[in-house]
Amino acid sequence: MDDDALWIWRRLGNFERNRIDERKPYDLFAGMSNTMQADVRRILPRIISWLGELEERCCAAEEAGALAKAQQRALLAEDAVRRLTEDLRERGALIAAMRAKRTNYEDALATAYASIAELRGEIKQLRAEAALRGPAGAIRRPVRAATAPAAGTKG
Repeated sequence: MDDDALWIWRRLGNFERNRIDERKPYDLFAGMSNTMQADVRRILPRIISWLGELEERCCAAEEAGALAKAQQRALLAEDAVRRLTEDLRERGALIAAMRAKRTNYEDALATAYASIAELRGEIKQLRAEAALRGPAGAIRRPVRAATAPAAGTKG
């Protein structure tokens, strides 16, 4: 472990533990002697610059990690969208096939109903013809009422 890395980590931890960021900077500065204030004026710009660079590097690494995670999530999302799209295409094809079969079944059913209607008509016609034939299959003619022979004719 780098001793300076450990030292800066401890100082940052002390800054947080002592809640220095909750105090007014001017109050802290006013509580210093003239020599201390002169040192702060001299050292502070370099510390601010150094902490800014540290922040950029830490954030850059963090952002790079976040970017990599975001890219990974985007790839996973793209893959999910691709799979859903394929699934929808397959389901669409299945639905189209089912609709075509339904149409075929409906056509077949309509044809069957038409055939049944035709057969019913033929059966009706055959029954009517059978009613006109006698039991032996001879055609019966409608029976007319018997009339008396006319006078002077032989009957």
